[in-house]
Amino acid sequence: RLPDIGLACATTSTRTPYSSDAIVSSIAPQGWGSYQISFSLDRGGDVTIDLITFSGQKIQTLTNRYFHQGDHQVSFSLAHLSVELVPMIYSIRSEGRMLNRKFVASSY
Repeated sequence: RLPDIGLACATTSTRTPYSSDAIVSSIAPQGWGSYQISFSLDRGGDVTIDLITFSGQKIQTLTNRYFHQGDHQVSFSLAHLSVELVPMIYSIRSEGRMLNRKFVASSY
């Protein structure tokens, strides 16, 4: 399941690798289990952002829509999960490019 989120365990793959070129992102807590992902695109395109556990389980799709070139933010809350200090991955995919970033989530 790890190749589905852009992480490889083997040295060979039959998949075309994604490129993270020109996707820049960061995540910041906003208080009380809320977070904001900021990202920048060098060109417009369809963007999907997913929250994924380290075991590869998709928790939630945060967005799946077209974004223009430039800077953007997506806010979300984990308050409904009742978790404290859980490592997660957010994955940004756009037009054949993928960027995965780790963060430690808390709903408190």
